[in-house]
Amino acid sequence: MSVKFMDPPPDGRGNNAKYVAVRAELQANPRKWALIEGCNSPSALKQWKHLGFEVTSRRRTDGPGYDVYARYLGTEP
Repeated sequence: MSVKFMDPPPDGRGNNAKYVAVRAELQANPRKWALIEGCNSPSALKQWKHLGFEVTSRRRTDGPGYDVYARYLGTEP
């Protein structure tokens, strides 16, 4: 066992290509709610809050799970 001093790599949560593309679409339409298709867990997007987004969910009426909605509020630092 040994020690190697180095900085950790950047935290990549929420930064994969599919999320970057969705955030860009929401930023192009500020304050408009959008259904985030393919996402069934609002906890997957909760870190977006610090990027200026609002995320909420509603239980699906046509089966199990949740529909996840998000909007850009225009407050990104």
